[in-house]
Amino acid sequence: MDHMPERFVLCLSVLLCALASVGCDDPAPPEVATRSVAVEAETVQGDPTEFCDTVSSAADAPEFTLPEMASPLVGTPTGWRWVNVWATWCAPCVQEMPTLETWTNDLDMELQLLSADATGEAVERFRARHDAFPATGRMAQADALPAWLTSLGLDEHAALPVHLLVDPSGKLRCARSGAVGEDDKPHIQALISSL
Repeated sequence: MDHMPERFVLCLSVLLCALASVGCDDPAPPEVATRSVAVEAETVQGDPTEFCDTVSSAADAPEFTLPEMASPLVGTPTGWRWVNVWATWCAPCVQEMPTLETWTNDLDMELQLLSADATGEAVERFRARHDAFPATGRMAQADALPAWLTSLGLDEHAALPVHLLVDPSGKLRCARSGAVGEDDKPHIQALISSL
């Protein structure tokens, strides 16, 4: 017998149709988080200190210390400063840079960039292609980043970008991992005023 009986084929077809329709009303599978999703901006509601992963009062704030540097941070701030830890390979870091420049000008803060790139050549190539990108300092050793993040009160695996708000006396008042969004500016302004 080279051919299946028609009745068997019909039954098999009905069974396959029934099985195919079994999950049709089920919700779609949950989305899998990716690195870029993990660092997207979150909108902060309520207390402006919720913007920060760690926040300190003036009395309790630690001195802000940098890791060993291959090239120094640019600028000599006398007031509040926003230290942004970024890398050329970090798309959210690069995307938010114009926003950070605008905000720090509006908030009368100095923006200082700290690259976590492994080599100075990577930063130089990036800046050659993006001539409007601000000057940046760079860590001497990219593999020192986890231990330094821990010293700031963040998780050693905190995702870039990392935002550090340092007060005029050089104390770290706020540390945050992850990109900022447009809705964060008023919270940062309130935060600086309240700290």
